[in-house]
Amino acid sequence: MNEATASGLCVRRAAAADVDALRLLAQAVAALPLLQRYGVQSGRLGEDLAGLARLHSDAAAPANSEELWLAEDAADRRSLLGFARVLVGSERGSGHFGRGGYLRLIALRPGENGRGVGSRLLAAVEDSVRMRHSDLFLLTSDFNQGAQRFYERAGYARVGALPDFVHAGITELIYWKRLLASTTATVAASRPHES
Repeated sequence: MNEATASGLCVRRAAAADVDALRLLAQAVAALPLLQRYGVQSGRLGEDLAGLARLHSDAAAPANSEELWLAEDAADRRSLLGFARVLVGSERGSGHFGRGGYLRLIALRPGENGRGVGSRLLAAVEDSVRMRHSDLFLLTSDFNQGAQRFYERAGYARVGALPDFVHAGITELIYWKRLLASTTATVAASRPHES
């Protein structure tokens, strides 16, 4: 199981056993003003997330499928704190924008902002995408300045805009980050070659 625990948070991939908790989380996050503005319905979101959790439990799931990452309190794993949905693509040279993963959504249970939950979910997504691609893309709403600051602090660059792309009257800002292969590979690559 891909699981990382730090700062009292556990981040892991979803599993079939998470279906009920995902439906409850969907109810909570669908009430957020951002998702309300996009017309997200809790029942449909809950079923989408439950379907992804079941897919992760299927050994025959396609390698290029969407991944669902979950955050929970390491001491109390009864309720989920947030999730991240990412399309990972299947191999280098394929994927979104022809070359990378695409982060569809990070959503946190109301009241969980500021605890590092979003940062931990984003780090898990980046680690997963990095296995197949050197780039990760995402869209964020032009009015969502908090998300823009969050992604910019995490090293993402704003590279474009798509007016009315997802919802009429909202411009989606395109963000991109080049993912480094690994810390050891980066250190090795930065050392001068010996003759």
